[in-house]
Formats: sequence, C-alpha cells, structure tokens
Amino acid sequence: RACCSPLNMPQAKTETAYQLLSTWSIATVIKFVPDAKKPGTKSYERYQEYAKARTVGEALFYGATCPDLLHDLCKKYLIPNRDQRRTVKNAVGGQAEEEKLKRFIACMRGPSGTNIKLKQKKKIKAMQQLSKMGIDLKQFTGERHCKETNELQAQRLAADLAAHELLIKAEKARRKITDKDITEVLDLWAFVKNETRQNVLPQNKSWVHSDTLGLIRDRTGTYMTTAPARDYPHFIKILCKWLSDQRPPELSVDFPFTTISLNYGYSAKRHRDAGNHGPSMAKAFGNFKGGHLCYWPDDDKSLPLDQLRDEDKVRIDTSTHLAVFDGNRAHEVEDFKGERYSLVFFSVGKYWKATQEVQSQLADRGFAVPADESMAQARSLLPPPRGYSN
Repeated sequence: RACCSPLNMPQAKTETAYQLLSTWSIATVIKFVPDAKKPGTKSYERYQEYAKARTVGEALFYGATCPDLLHDLCKKYLIPNRDQRRTVKNAVGGQAEEEKLKRFIACMRGPSGTNIKLKQKKKIKAMQQLSKMGIDLKQFTGERHCKETNELQAQRLAADLAAHELLIKAEKARRKITDKDITEVLDLWAFVKNETRQNVLPQNKSWVHSDTLGLIRDRTGTYMTTAPARDYPHFIKILCKWLSDQRPPELSVDFPFTTISLNYGYSAKRHRDAGNHGPSMAKAFGNFKGGHLCYWPDDDKSLPLDQLRDEDKVRIDTSTHLAVFDGNRAHEVEDFKGERYSLVFFSVGKYWKATQEVQSQLADRGFAVPADESMAQARSLLPPPRGYSN
C-alpha cells in the first residue's frame, strides 16, 4: 500500500485529509508551521528543509514525501491555502514531483483501507444512478437502521436499482447473470465497518468490510433476516440468481444456502467458521491480482490452526473458479493487490429452526432455502476429512 493512516488520528479526521490531498496538484499553494517538530530529531531536520516550500511541488522538491504531507496535514503542521485557484510565481518542482504525486494519489488508501480515488468514483457513479431514476440525495433525511447513514443508504439504493435493471435486461434477453453484472452492482454497494468477525481479522486490523446478507441467529437464538436483505431485494436477488445460473452439473437442484457473506478489500486470516451446516460456495470479483483461497480439505480440527502445513493446502483461484468447500475446515485468503470482492454462500447451523415467515422472506429474495434433498446433494460434493498427522 502507498501509505497507512497516521497514528492516533481519529478516522473522520484522516478521511477528510485523504480526500483533500487527493484533489491536490504540484501547484497547490500551502504553508508549513515553523519549527513544528521536535528539535534534534531526524524528522525535525527534514522538516526544516521542506517547510520553506510554498507549494506541494516545492515540498516534494525539497525532500518531503507524499506520506509526510499527509501526516503534516493531519497534524495541522501543513496548512493549504483556502483559495485553491491561487498560484505562486517561479515555484520549483516539475515533472518528477508531479509523477510522485500522481502515483501516490492513484493508489492512496484511506483509513478504511479503500482506494480514495476509486471510492470517490464509486460515490459519483451511485449518485448518477440515482439521478437517472429521478432520486435526489437530499431526499434521504433519515436512516433505515442504526448502521446506515444517508450517504450509505443512497449508495446501497443505487446498487439495488442497478440490480433491478440488470435483472430485467437479463430476463428479456433470456441470458444468465454474468460476472460483469455482479461486479457492476458491487461497485455501487457501500459497506459498513464490521467489528464482529474476529476470526477473520488480518493482523493489526480491528474491523473489516464485510456484510452478512440473509439468515442469521442472534444471541438469544432467534433466527431473522438481516436488514440489508430486507431493504434491498433486487441487490440480493441478482446475487442469488447469479449462483443459480452457475449450478454445478453434479447437482440436479440449486445449491442450498441461507446466507451470503459479502466481503471487500481484505485477506481473511486462517480460520474455521463456527457452525455452518453443509458446504459453502465462494467466488471473487473485481480487478485484482493474488487473493487465492487456501483450503485444507482434510482438516478434521484435530490440529491447531497454526500447526497445519502449507503443503497440505489447496490453492483455488476464485477469480476464475467457483469454489466448493467446507467453511468449518481451515481456510484463508492470500494477500492481493487491487480491488477484490468475494461472495460466500453458506447455510447457518440449524437453519430449519427459522420460522416459516422468515424462510418465506428468504425464498422471496431468491435464496435456495435448504431442503433435505438439496442439502444431501450439496454435502455429497465433499468427502469427509481424513485428518492430518503431525
């Protein structure tokens, strides 16, 4: 990654800094607070060199790095001129500094782990989708539930509307839902921070972008449909229709599942899911390199996760293949570069305890709610684990 979040900075503050820096050019007029860093340190000496700069280009020319500028902006050591149209005569810095800044901005990731430029394009695309349907963001005056801001709701609605259009087009053309269709709606979807998936968190992260869509069981043992699955029916339907269109030839019925785990922008650490019933299916989407699913097919849980051997794992390129695996067995995702989404279709343990009303909600959204026959066929896809010896 090009950089990470400045330490001890609130997320809202760093998010604003990333967004502001992403609009800069080498001609952007700035000034630095004199003697802002501790004397006698290397950072002080470097700062004194580039603090005389009047523009972003000059700061880079005098030895500052782009992460330096971001850090100093967050700390309020760097103050951009309010009038971004202002210019400075005879400023130093040229093509080399311009290329540094462009490269940094192109791959710059904010505190949410998201490429800032792509995130902005995503928002613009969502607003264009809403505008096409005659919907104004100003109409969003409330929140659907506690985790949805108006902006998040607007982006998710845009994804839902786009999914509706694609479903209609596919039906008229009598064609299947494609990977391209799914990527199109995923590019519009907005994620919340998920701090509950402790078993998948990469090192040094306290949350990930992961949404659970469909059936869940709460702490009291009650089965219910998640809010996004209720509120955005077409988005859910297109994901379900895509999986139905990919049915493996070994199955005479659709692969059964009650829930979809939608993930973005992180590599899940080695883990075992807790309490899934039957196998899962996984597929990755987006423009990325790497990110293979690693799976230990003979994991019988007799060994701790850290004692499983790399030579026993199977690497699956889920960007090109739909993977069938048992989520209760050890698996992880390799590091990747780029923008990666993944969909994991699975069934919650004891799903049959859900009320008929909840099961009908799921079926209406396109979930292939498990029946005895469909689950038996799905389970036949995977042999039982043989275990690994030390």
